[in-house]
Amino acid sequence: MKELFLPYYVNTGRLLDIYSILNHGYSEYEELALSSNKGENSRTAGEASINTGFKIFKLGGSLSGSLSKSKEKTEEDETRITEKKVQTISSILKQVLKEMEQKKYLKPLNEASIGEFVELDSVVFQINSIKHLMDEIDEIMQLVALVSSISTDETNQNIKQSHNRNRPQKTKKEETDFAKISKLLRSLCNGEEVLYEDDKYAIVGNIYSEYLYQAIKPDIINTNLRCLCQLKRKHDNGASLMKNTILSKIKDANIKEILISSMSDISKNEVYDFESTAVSEIVEKPVYVIEIIALYK
Repeated sequence: MKELFLPYYVNTGRLLDIYSILNHGYSEYEELALSSNKGENSRTAGEASINTGFKIFKLGGSLSGSLSKSKEKTEEDETRITEKKVQTISSILKQVLKEMEQKKYLKPLNEASIGEFVELDSVVFQINSIKHLMDEIDEIMQLVALVSSISTDETNQNIKQSHNRNRPQKTKKEETDFAKISKLLRSLCNGEEVLYEDDKYAIVGNIYSEYLYQAIKPDIINTNLRCLCQLKRKHDNGASLMKNTILSKIKDANIKEILISSMSDISKNEVYDFESTAVSEIVEKPVYVIEIIALYK
């Protein structure tokens, strides 16, 4: 585990649950008493033991509170200094990772059992959502059309030629149908499915906008990150994806394939850069379904 890192996505509820289990609950703060008497220094715990750590914190933001010290004089002329330590989500995450690593709670992905925790050293997620991809396509097409309408004649002609070469040719009816399908492909939950795939296996999870930590969604998509997660399910020989859209209700694979393949072809276009992909199924390789607790680097 690296000593210094920055989180971009943290499921704070899950993180604090893990912390609480590791430390048998938690107090509001940790108070350390430092005493000095006749040249001899000693350190004792106040309201909480020293090694439990990080007791005051504010969720989802920058450093909250302050480090306060107070001195008291005793009859033996002993000076006592009380400290209240303040923690952020980042420091809590670091302590949790350190504790889990020391207690060997973190397993390699290919050795983890259902319910066990994994730290992925390198993962690059893409949003795997047909609805999100269709929304992206629609936005880009509208933007190009708008730019074309305000450009000079020569520039306008170049834009139109490039745009027409690389966009699917659609009739007015097809464009209307596209808009209707995009609207109907509503999500079944607030999260978005994300996918990482290589030659040996695939990893699938969900991300939620409310857990972004001082970041925006592009910060965690198509970029190399480390990931703390829990293994929820493992499919040894492939699995159906896009569980969080209405497509999961369609049992006829041909209907899904017609829609998804047409969108996939557009997303592979070299002119436009999409942050989404559209993969309905992984075959002939293990698929690990995870709950993402934190993404960081």
